[in-house]
Amino acid sequence: MLHRLVLSMSNVKWFTVLSLFVIAALILGACQPFQPVAPGQEAAPAPSAQEPAPQPHQPRPDAPPYGVRGPYAVGVRDFVIEGKVGERPIPVSVWYPALNPDSRPEAVTYMLDFDNPDFPDFAVAGRALRDAAPNPSGGPYPLVVHSHGSWQFRQASVWLTEHLASYGFVVIAGDHEDNWGGLLGESESDNYVLRPQEISHQIDFAMTLGADDGALAGLIDAERVGVTGHSFGAETALLAGGARLNTNLLLNEWCAMYPGDPADVLNDCIAIPALLDKMVAMAGLDAAPEGLWPDWSDSRVDAVVSLASGAQYFGPEGLAALHVPVLLVESELDMFYGTATAYYQPYTLLTAGQKTHVVYERGNHMLFANNCEAMPGVVQQGLGWFCMDAVWDTSRAKDLANHFATAFLLAELKGDTEAATALAAENVTFPGIKYETTGYTNTATQPVEFVRKIDTSAQKITNPASLAVDGAGNVYVTDAAETPRVLKYDSQGNFVIAWGSRGSGEGQFEFLPPSPDDGPSAGFVATDTKGNVYVSDAYNFRVQKFDANGKFLMQFGSTGAGEGQFEGGPGPIYVDGQGNIYISTFPRVQKFDSTGKFLVAYGTAGTGDGEFTGAALGTLDSQGNMYVADFLNARVQKLDPNGKFLLKWGSAGTGAGQFNMPVAVVIDHANRLYVADNSGWIQVFTTNGEFQGQWSETGDGNPPLDGEISGLAIDGQDNIYVADLASPGIYVYRPR
Repeated sequence: MLHRLVLSMSNVKWFTVLSLFVIAALILGACQPFQPVAPGQEAAPAPSAQEPAPQPHQPRPDAPPYGVRGPYAVGVRDFVIEGKVGERPIPVSVWYPALNPDSRPEAVTYMLDFDNPDFPDFAVAGRALRDAAPNPSGGPYPLVVHSHGSWQFRQASVWLTEHLASYGFVVIAGDHEDNWGGLLGESESDNYVLRPQEISHQIDFAMTLGADDGALAGLIDAERVGVTGHSFGAETALLAGGARLNTNLLLNEWCAMYPGDPADVLNDCIAIPALLDKMVAMAGLDAAPEGLWPDWSDSRVDAVVSLASGAQYFGPEGLAALHVPVLLVESELDMFYGTATAYYQPYTLLTAGQKTHVVYERGNHMLFANNCEAMPGVVQQGLGWFCMDAVWDTSRAKDLANHFATAFLLAELKGDTEAATALAAENVTFPGIKYETTGYTNTATQPVEFVRKIDTSAQKITNPASLAVDGAGNVYVTDAAETPRVLKYDSQGNFVIAWGSRGSGEGQFEFLPPSPDDGPSAGFVATDTKGNVYVSDAYNFRVQKFDANGKFLMQFGSTGAGEGQFEGGPGPIYVDGQGNIYISTFPRVQKFDSTGKFLVAYGTAGTGDGEFTGAALGTLDSQGNMYVADFLNARVQKLDPNGKFLLKWGSAGTGAGQFNMPVAVVIDHANRLYVADNSGWIQVFTTNGEFQGQWSETGDGNPPLDGEISGLAIDGQDNIYVADLASPGIYVYRPR
């Protein structure tokens, strides 16, 4: 973000803004055909020859697969969102898949209209059809909101917004308050507060466009939303996905190390303390938080693409709060954020299960703005550094960025397995690119393959809490909703029966806590070899047993910490081949016989070997060894049949063999363990804890498993069943 450049320079000596622009002018002038000038100086007279006509970005012949233009023609329309946020109308452009029956050349000129007296408006060349008719054939399409950088404009990255539309996305971008109209002026302090609100406002507006009576009726899928951004726009995208500001850390840690030049009016270490009161007022707070600022994320956002963002405004806790899949793209020599990136290592701080990291070696900050050829007017004003790079061919840089961003959004918002495969580490071998990912593997080497989906939409399951499969292949799912139920589907996925209501009688359930402070919603299900069904009735503090048709058979348990009691409520259930019943609670696992008589308990509260801070016994192997997801300790523990500790594996993180919160474990006939993490991925291990692989894609073109995995089960043929809060239905896989 340009107005924060003083904080991010790697030089020991701090320079003023003017000094930086002079240096940028000298460096870029030596490497590029245009000579920038420092702000405040007079621009050189325009050449006598006519200013070059703007030329849009065109992929190079060596563009990677998703850097090549997509199959859809692209249309563009302009709208104005009448002001709610900040009482300011927001001009927006919308790019979308369009009809082009006459095969007209896709060419458009975007004209800025800010009327800045110091920096005249100019033209930007693009590849789109103005006001073309929408193409509904592949719709509704996922929505992407793009956020521009400070002092920029909504068309600042048309190379990306148009490209995404060519792959079947609807893309909306608005002019933020800190735009070209205030170039090189003082940015408003409330932008951190306003920008994420404007993202939500644009999503709202897009929904009206896609409504039955909207200008783009039927074209927009409100259930699949991504946010992209460059510079301050990248920080905005991170905020929309759950990252949170931490100005206290900025001022007391970052500024203590890099205080900057006190005489520089744009030094945030000097400016922000004076601006906090405005930010506090805009946020509706009484005072600036001592730690994290409020969560300004939008629950509709499913994925984030960050192009050159700053880490010092979030810090470790603020970045760890991001809760959706993220593509983090950085430039190694970023003149604004390079020092902060090197210090904080933001990729390592992200805890989202799906995270991907792209670094342009020796690249700089403005790689992700339009090419100079697309907006020669900006160069004529002496601002060529807005679109140049001293090392990279900027067209090549954009081809690569298009490849990564498009494949990422196709994988995350459309469940495209080919795009996901393109993001596997072994398939990313581009010179000048450093790459790592936790979310993608080669499809051919993934541990499972998709089989089918059980459609549960007609039954309106709102909170699937657990899954079980009986010997006949019938599938049971609990719905921890206001009306708690157990639902049964046959082996073909057909709905059979549901039973249950809210209450404490036989066949009634309390899956919801009396208040949110009393615990999470919970209602677990298991089956035995005879087809009977066991249900953890969490807030009635009992386990109920039913036959396969939902007829009540018996119950056992009560509240308390004694033997056979369920303090905090019974959790996950496992029934072994002899009919013994294992019930997990937070600090222990209790074993009962088939009549509900207490036999023994394993574990105590703690973090040591054989201790639990949230136990979920998932399965037993053929030797009777127990595998327990110790979910608040981010590990799996293996116990022998007598409860003796054998081994453990896992730690907090998103790498191979690490967990955010492991919640369920099943085992197949080849002794492969499948461990589900609530952040949306499933890992495969040997019984000795050796990592074998992982997956998160649903496999049927739907979004990946990027919400909380709420159910994991396995049948006698080793088919694996997964329920996920973010992906309606039950997904079935088989091992490769």
